[in-house]
This record gives sequence, C-alpha cells and structure tokens, in this order.
Amino acid sequence: MSGLLGLYMSQNSIEGEVPPDLGGLKAIVELDLSGNHFSGKIPSRLGELQKLQSLDLSNNSFSGSIPLSFANLISLEFLNLSLNALSGTIPKSLEKLSYLKAINVSFNDLEGEIPSGGVFENSTLQSFLGNKGLCGMHLLEVPACAITNLGPSMIELALDCTEKNPESRITMKDVVKRLNKIKNTFLEM
Repeated sequence: MSGLLGLYMSQNSIEGEVPPDLGGLKAIVELDLSGNHFSGKIPSRLGELQKLQSLDLSNNSFSGSIPLSFANLISLEFLNLSLNALSGTIPKSLEKLSYLKAINVSFNDLEGEIPSGGVFENSTLQSFLGNKGLCGMHLLEVPACAITNLGPSMIELALDCTEKNPESRITMKDVVKRLNKIKNTFLEM
C-alpha cells in the first residue's frame, strides 16, 4: 500500500481512532475520512504526508487540537476539519502552507485568534462558523480579540500609582515612561 495515491472512506460509519500508520502512506495525495464516527485525537503522523493535497476529516468526532505537524503538509491545497469537537487554537504555522487554497474548521470548539496570513487572507466566514471562541479578523465579522497580554502591565502600573504610602508611589515621569513602553508593546503586535 506504500504507492497508494488516494484513500476514500467517507460515509462508512467507521468507529474508533484513526490508525497512526496512515502517516506511513508517503505517496498519498488525497485522504477522505469524512462522515464517519472517528474519535480521539487526529494522529500527528498525518503531518508526515508531504505529498498530500487534499485532507477531509470533516463530520466525525475528533477531539483535541489541530496537530502542529500539519504545518509540514507542504503540498496541501484543501483542508476540511469541520463538524468535529476540536479545541485549542488554529496553528499560526498553517499560514505558511503556500499551496493551501481552502480551509474549513467550522463547527468545532476552537478559540483564540484566527491567523491572518496565507490561506486565511481569502477565507470566508463560513470556514469559521460555530466556533464561539474565535476572534480577530474584522473582515470575517468575528469579534476582535481582547488584548490580554497588556493586562498585567496596566494592573502593575495602577497598583504602583495607588500605593498607600506616598513615598512609595511612582513619579509622573515614570508613569509616562511605562505607558510609552506599554504603547510600544501594543504597536508591535
């Protein structure tokens, strides 16, 4: 089976986990396991399929995160992970897949910022529907992401300004310096 180019097993009511050995099918170009009852995590070994052009794992019961190894799918053109129970974030490394034309991660439990480069530049809202925790791309009409990494800096600044002992409070000059530092951190994002 090492020369297998396509594996089409959609709509077969297959249950259980996907065998990690599928990652050994080095010549495979198309893999369609959609519409089954596969569960568990998506095997990270699928990221070893460097000739893979189309991967459809939609309409199953996969859980866990999108494997970071998918960044190695250098020939991938189509990726459909919709209608599963995937969680975590969309790996930013997927932006670097230069042949990737379409991605669908709708109706999962994904959260965090939608990457903005590569395939994501031309994606539509339909590719991300049903993921209440996704944010970031105003073009897709999803909520903006909260700026969480500035929170601790602002809280520390507020605490330093409101010290009970006046001698322990920071000076206005120091407040301005720290606000500028926070502003510069924000602009680098």
